[in-house]
Order: sequence, then C-alpha cells, then structure tokens
Amino acid sequence: MDTQVLVATLGTEPQVVTLVLDLLQAQGYPVNKVLVIHT
Repeated sequence: MDTQVLVATLGTEPQVVTLVLDLLQAQGYPVNKVLVIHT
C-alpha cells in the first residue's frame, strides 16, 4: 500500500490545511499523513 502524504506550509490561515485535506479526500485521494511546516 502506498502512503499518501500532504505536505503543507502553515501561513496566516491554518484552516486552509484542513480545507485542502477535505477536498483531496473528497476527490478520492487517500491521504494517510499530513506534514505541516511552520517557520
């Protein structure tokens, strides 16, 4: 089984990460991990 990872940068609106994850899963992308980068 392949691991699908969402790599996202955390900006001023962190809710965008959740929105993108929900959209990807709704389109059939089985994301197994989320890696959030904050600087």
